[in-house]
Amino acid sequence: QAVVEEGWDLFSFDISTAFLQGLTFQDMYKLGLITGVQQREVCLEIPKGSLALIRQLPGMEDFDPERHVLQMLKGGFGLKDAPRLWHLRIDEVMKQMGTFALVSDPQLYARWRSARGEFSFDTLDLVCTKHVDDLKGASSEATFDDICRRLSSEFGELTIQKKTFEHLGIMHKQLDDFSVECTQDHYVKQLRLISLDSLPSDEDAEVTDNDLRSSNS
Repeated sequence: QAVVEEGWDLFSFDISTAFLQGLTFQDMYKLGLITGVQQREVCLEIPKGSLALIRQLPGMEDFDPERHVLQMLKGGFGLKDAPRLWHLRIDEVMKQMGTFALVSDPQLYARWRSARGEFSFDTLDLVCTKHVDDLKGASSEATFDDICRRLSSEFGELTIQKKTFEHLGIMHKQLDDFSVECTQDHYVKQLRLISLDSLPSDEDAEVTDNDLRSSNS
């Protein structure tokens, strides 16, 4: 409703290597985000063939995997902490940009342009949803430029799309009247028909796991 009434362009942001840009383990404890437990320490073994690359880093010339241990400062990919560390970082950045996560949906952010705290459609300046590292929203052109600049400053190069794009598997197309069509037609075309030839013809017969696997092959 706000997008159409305000005449805003729909946009999508994708932040690269998001999990590597989350808070550090130490940040969580400094900010008091976790209490009652010790700071987590995560160490790792270097991948095969990477020793020469590590020794090229300043101060790592004498690194010996037999005697030294690498400690992770951030939650990288595959670590259970990574999504939360990233969420806390992007949430903090969104707050710094003056947006508020809604109580009804903490993954939906909004910003108002009123200095007196008048929260209404009349003062609404930005709406934006977040799903991990994918952001989708709408705003005025000036606000869009500001958001792009500030997110790029925090996270580096962004993948930016406007008006027509795929977001979370759904195609979005904004029309000339600023309304938005959402479809999954491209996804439906990729679906394969399930063969029923391998299933028992008798409706009372038991369907086995092998029958189901054969129908999907």
